[in-house]
Amino acid sequence: MSRFANLTIAQAMRLFEQALYSELAVVQDIGEARAESRLALAWAMDIEFERLALTMQHRVDARGAERLEGVLAGRARREPLQYLLGEAGFMDLVLSVGPGVLIPRADTEVVAQCALDSIASKITIKSLASVRILEIGPGTGAICIFILRRLANLGITASATAIDISPQAVDATRKNALRLGLQNLEVIEGDYLEVLSRAGNKDLESFDLIVSNPPYIPSTDIEGLAPEVREHEPHLALCGSGSDGLGFYRDFASFFPRCRATAHADIVVEHGDGQSKDIEQIFVAAGYGLRERVSDLGQRLRALSFEAPEKNI
Repeated sequence: MSRFANLTIAQAMRLFEQALYSELAVVQDIGEARAESRLALAWAMDIEFERLALTMQHRVDARGAERLEGVLAGRARREPLQYLLGEAGFMDLVLSVGPGVLIPRADTEVVAQCALDSIASKITIKSLASVRILEIGPGTGAICIFILRRLANLGITASATAIDISPQAVDATRKNALRLGLQNLEVIEGDYLEVLSRAGNKDLESFDLIVSNPPYIPSTDIEGLAPEVREHEPHLALCGSGSDGLGFYRDFASFFPRCRATAHADIVVEHGDGQSKDIEQIFVAAGYGLRERVSDLGQRLRALSFEAPEKNI
């Protein structure tokens, strides 16, 4: 019989967080354990997370208890909680996610907001009637879906193209767009350089903004990551090319100004701790103008926003 059977939700939450923190020792502090327990209980009992506080005296049924045991077993194997639940929160979105797809993180929310601010500024300055967005490596589609939904709420006509080399990421982005009712997001599987080059300089309309959270972790740093990341999340979406992990940024700065569809697009990129200065130099050397540096919740520089070079093809 499950240890959670017939407990109240409040009791089950305390038991779950203690199992994570003390018994399994898979989280670093009790606050993190408490956050995971709340997410797990809401999922196991099919309760909207916002309503969980109103159900603390409800009893955990047999199905819910079994689901909680399954989540604990997975966490003991250091599987990410988001994979076990099949979903991850991002801004005001709940997105489907699973193995093979990078889990969206709170730090990336500042990148999404920066990209939204950038495109809103361009709309105001240039009096654009509609905008086109390109995302490289969407993963779950978190960033572009967030931007499209916010622009729609503002009454702004927008469309986006997302390109990812991972079939799992392409599938996740398409599923999330469909589930959230987006009809204006095109998702393409392939290497973005090949896709954009193959499309040529005539088949694609010009983009107004490019946004990307590319792989940027140096390969030598992968072993130092938490087991949940190192052993379960896709290295394809984590490990940057080049000895410093900055290969994608160099490719962006070299290719985008030479491609008609991207030549006049502003760009917003996420980056890792301590990489801001080098990436800034890469883009400025290519003719881009620095617009903004943005810090994450931990007050570490996390995103850079650039204006497109003035003279392009």
